[in-house]
Amino acid sequence: MSIPKYIIAALLVAILLTTSLSAKSSKELTLKEISAMPKSVEKDYYIWRFLMQKGTTAKEARAVASQIRYANSKLKKAYYRKTHKRLIIRRKKRRVLSDKEKAILKKKQAIAREIIRSKNPIKAWKKLSPTMQIFVFNNVGRSGRRKLDHTPSKKEWIRLTKEWAINAMVKRIQREKLPHLSKALLMLPAKNNRYNYTVETNLGLYAIKHGKRGVAAALFNDAVKKARTREEVDRALFWTYLSTKDKRYLSKITRSYEANIYTLAAREILKLRYPRIIVPKLPKAKINPKLIKDPIEWAKIRQRIRREKDLKRYALKFANSNTVGIYSYILTKASRDKKQFFPMPYRDI
Repeated sequence: MSIPKYIIAALLVAILLTTSLSAKSSKELTLKEISAMPKSVEKDYYIWRFLMQKGTTAKEARAVASQIRYANSKLKKAYYRKTHKRLIIRRKKRRVLSDKEKAILKKKQAIAREIIRSKNPIKAWKKLSPTMQIFVFNNVGRSGRRKLDHTPSKKEWIRLTKEWAINAMVKRIQREKLPHLSKALLMLPAKNNRYNYTVETNLGLYAIKHGKRGVAAALFNDAVKKARTREEVDRALFWTYLSTKDKRYLSKITRSYEANIYTLAAREILKLRYPRIIVPKLPKAKINPKLIKDPIEWAKIRQRIRREKDLKRYALKFANSNTVGIYSYILTKASRDKKQFFPMPYRDI
């Protein structure tokens, strides 16, 4: 199969953006420089480099920690090496509980301790309401959860999946690899379950891995209703197709307005033409080199896009061949992804 030109173009742009990360790699970074950068994944990269520098002190590491957007494993390790303390990012101030709420929480915690200390924790746990069962499970620590590890019945699991806190419970079951409760992850949830999109699609993949394609198809199909973006809809539909081999799901994907890996694959399988995209042809113009070489400039532009009221007008600032990628991105956002703009670099080669 031949690869469409705009896919090759997108890959080339990705490579260019990746290599541009080396633009600031030749000099030592200062806390002042880091603090001036907008909070973003690009800034996280420079924070990691700052933490890896020999000259960065523990005090400076603590000062820069609050500026991290996503604390990945590399950042956590680099921070620990400087401070010998775990990196903890607090996004929002915790709401202060009222006296009544504190009393209720204290009572729940006392019940949780009582359940775990009982002679038969699982039997005692099963007598609780589904809401309280999940609260206890999520608040007794790893050792406590091992005492609650058992295979629930299908009816018991269905009741639990009607609770919002089921998502946190599922993540703990998977992370701690509880062998008996993991079997419940292959059971069908309630029709009005509270799985979120991420948890439900992850469970669909888990079901495929264990040969439960019927369960996987049901989970992926249900996840379609919970998708927040068109790409998430297309992804869930495509995995439903892979679970069932029913091409009707591919037909649904072809009605998508977005050009992504799932819409392209669906059209390829159905032997249909690729979706129409817009490839801007723009004149050359002199620009500030930082605009296309400095990842932090791109982070600033993304922030501006979020608050800009007239995106079409803002896009005109980048209407030249050197910034065609930025121009295409802004216009795609302006159309709410209904129109797909793709840059085509190296037109003159």
